[in-house]
Amino acid sequence: MMNPIARRPSLPAGTAIPDFPAVIKALHIDSLFEVYLLEQTEQVTIALVVLPGTGDKQSTHSQQLADWWEKLGPTIEIKRPFSLSSSGAKRFEAVVKIAGEWMGIRNGEEIEEQVLFSLLGTLVNVSVLAADSELVPNLVPSLLWKSFQGGETRIIPLIASNNANAPDDGSIRQLAIVFYWIATGIDLSETPARDLKPLNRWCKTAGARLSSLIGRCLAPTSSDGITSIDDLRQQLTTDGEATPKGVPASKKKKQSGKATTKGLAKVAGMQTLKALLERDILKPLRDPEPFKRYGLTIPNGILLYGPPGCGKTYIARQLAEELGYYFVEIIPSQVAGIHIHESVLRIHDLFETAIERAPSIVFIDEFEALVPSRADLGGHQQYKSEEVNEFLAQLNSCSEKKVFIIAASNEPNKIDPAIRRTGRLDKLVYVGPPDAEARTEMLRLHLKDRPFEKELAPASVALVLEGYSASDIKFLVDEAARLALGRGVPISSEILMEASRGVPPSVSKKDEQRYRSFEERGK
Repeated sequence: MMNPIARRPSLPAGTAIPDFPAVIKALHIDSLFEVYLLEQTEQVTIALVVLPGTGDKQSTHSQQLADWWEKLGPTIEIKRPFSLSSSGAKRFEAVVKIAGEWMGIRNGEEIEEQVLFSLLGTLVNVSVLAADSELVPNLVPSLLWKSFQGGETRIIPLIASNNANAPDDGSIRQLAIVFYWIATGIDLSETPARDLKPLNRWCKTAGARLSSLIGRCLAPTSSDGITSIDDLRQQLTTDGEATPKGVPASKKKKQSGKATTKGLAKVAGMQTLKALLERDILKPLRDPEPFKRYGLTIPNGILLYGPPGCGKTYIARQLAEELGYYFVEIIPSQVAGIHIHESVLRIHDLFETAIERAPSIVFIDEFEALVPSRADLGGHQQYKSEEVNEFLAQLNSCSEKKVFIIAASNEPNKIDPAIRRTGRLDKLVYVGPPDAEARTEMLRLHLKDRPFEKELAPASVALVLEGYSASDIKFLVDEAARLALGRGVPISSEILMEASRGVPPSVSKKDEQRYRSFEERGK
């Protein structure tokens, strides 16, 4: 995404442009558009926009662009409308004056969180503006300008095109990728989903709320993913703590008068688990003084364990959102290194970051891979002992440094026993398959925006889905939707039950008993 010159420019530097300055350099070159810099002052750019070719497609594109620039108002002034090149070359050309600063090069300055929220709002706003005309803005840095108007900052995409067939989750992910680059200078366009790092890992000014929003946009197909621009707009405009100036009031949805759902309130069902977390984790972290009077220490950390796909990672993120702490997420691939001691240094650096930004939460996923039992390590794995020792050192007295640890594991029995002792991880909490209430809410969530019969009763269907994980339920609804689509009928309870016969629960009774046999301290 971030490579602005995808092929050789048609116009070399110095090319004369009648009535305008000569070409200084190419700003963006791809298969459809070419943009050249003709003149640059502190807050104004004169640019030449070129559409190679002279066919109907180029003619349509030129009209779409002219309409788009008209929509953007005074930030873009058409100095010369699209016309065939006077040089005789087969291309359409237009010259525009852009009131703003080109964003193709990032200066490395940290951006305050309030400004980041405002920039995110302007990206959402301009995407909505384009969608109103059935256009998709081209959100890459080399085609973006930052404009300052009326005391506010706006992001102006120079190019928007008709791409109605593009999936909406692709648009939301592209928006998140370019925002991540604006905030950090890091290009995620080629980064696999498993290697994505939270925004606040690299952007020190980003809080847990903003980091969570961007993470959910980067993974739109995940269980809590943000799947559309409209969904993100609603998230921004309904959160009183983070309403960006870039989202106009006219686009805000009416409030119901209820408090915005956030944190653990977003976890459906699981009342026993939420009560435990509220009693033993949230209360002492929010108000430690009563606990200190009774000689009780502030919790150091918690291990969430249980079958895969049951929401351990989601619950950890909601805990972080509930507290509003700085959030650091660690996964095995993030600390792995090819050199001796490199992983140890990375672990140290991650904890140092958390301590610098305290109060903070360090979330460690796939914990068993990072701290395996040292007794089970072979001779060729002794380097892992160093990593376990480093974790032991870092976990000691984290609470005194205002750092809280949340670890998650599918295989808790493989974790080194020294890590599991009190004073390092004070609570070992089982997170099993969702209960009936949670399954009902998940069915409703995944049926939303799909055609289903009014008589469909999610609560009745949920009763027979014991042992189904959160990911199982999403897959089940997808399978039911495929069956209903093939028959041209709405999704019904019968179709859901039929689909369930081909989607068995991933957590068996035997699996649950195995996890239940693992110690749950302090319950």
